[in-house]
Amino acid sequence: MAPSRSPKSATQLLAGRYRISKSQILGEGSTAIVYKGLDETTHENVAVKVYSGTEKADIEESFKQTIKASGMIKKHAQQHSKRDNGRRVSCDNDLILEQLRSNLNTDAALSLSKLMKLLDIERCFVQILDFSRQEGGKPGVDEESGLLFIVLEMGGLSLEEELECRRQSNGGTGPLSAEDLKELVWSMLCITWGLHVCGFVHMDIKPLNIVKYESESSKVHWKLIDLDGAREANSRLVGGDFCYTPVYMPPELARSISETEANDAQTITLSRLMDIWSVGMCATQAVFLMPILEPWFLQWSEETGNDCKFIDWLGDFSTEPIIHGDIADHLKQIDPQFCDLLQGMLEKDPKKRLCAARCLLHPYFKDVRQKLCETVDKSLKDDNADEKSSFGSSDEDGQEAACTRTAFNGCQRVPLFEGNGGALLKSSMFQVVSRS
Repeated sequence: MAPSRSPKSATQLLAGRYRISKSQILGEGSTAIVYKGLDETTHENVAVKVYSGTEKADIEESFKQTIKASGMIKKHAQQHSKRDNGRRVSCDNDLILEQLRSNLNTDAALSLSKLMKLLDIERCFVQILDFSRQEGGKPGVDEESGLLFIVLEMGGLSLEEELECRRQSNGGTGPLSAEDLKELVWSMLCITWGLHVCGFVHMDIKPLNIVKYESESSKVHWKLIDLDGAREANSRLVGGDFCYTPVYMPPELARSISETEANDAQTITLSRLMDIWSVGMCATQAVFLMPILEPWFLQWSEETGNDCKFIDWLGDFSTEPIIHGDIADHLKQIDPQFCDLLQGMLEKDPKKRLCAARCLLHPYFKDVRQKLCETVDKSLKDDNADEKSSFGSSDEDGQEAACTRTAFNGCQRVPLFEGNGGALLKSSMFQVVSRS
């Protein structure tokens, strides 16, 4: 394997077309630096993620995992693209029915299914434009530069940067309005659902990994980035064999790490519910403009010199709920239903946590769903009898059906909450996930 090298000069040309500037860093993590670059063939700006320590097998594995996950997302979208009543669909309806069957009653699942199958998922994620290749064209270390890199479409500010701008004491724009907050949480759930329907768990959803993108029509929406740590849902990992950000990490992951440190290596089954916890943490940060668990993490880390106390506390399902006391009171002032949603998303015990489908069917989003349906083609009103029969009967009380029985009927393939300029909430597509 070629030795690991970083760009040596002020600028460097990669693969004969991507000019990167060492002084223009868009982001930096423990394993990679993202540079602003120029595609000298198309004359368009790009983001180039250059990995460090390419002699390490786990670094190259992360690089290949990103390419694999991105490729499977694209393949999934293309494989199930077909024509249905003259409208393009991009999701396998049989998969949707199977995933919804055990989670929602018949009417709610059918209503959600009608919307899901008509919406695209590919635009929920940052697009990979190119990557370094070894001899033979396979993903790997570029022989000429000795670098491992991925070329991505150029994005704008991350959600973390947006929220930081609002937090600044001098000139900060302050908290989000109740309307923008609701649309933001809806967007984060939508783009997360897009990953889940393709069978992956992100494992590191945080504001830094949610980035604003602008389309050719100047419409703005959010995309999920950094698929290095994405793994297939229901796969098993040994505790500690993954990267994580403590203040966004789900409790079941923390418990696995604690058990691994105390005893022999423990394995954990990766669940989509892990991402729901992280989205809930992002939502609370949008309210308080800082990670709500950060004060405890910093205090205990300073006291002990490590993060073990925080990890042990986070992994203890018997401790008091995250959303309680003053935090709950503040959220209720914004909207009691919003507080109820976050309490469901931030249940420490994953068995009690809301899945993505139930989040999107929550009464908090009732007006959002109605607004969506007002923007779509009202002429598509197919007979639901055949689809409905595939679900069978249900004895559930119909809570979800009450708020969605007709809300999603007649929806065509449309983007959600796209607009012009810098409005905060711009989600792209809406998709489905089962409760793992």
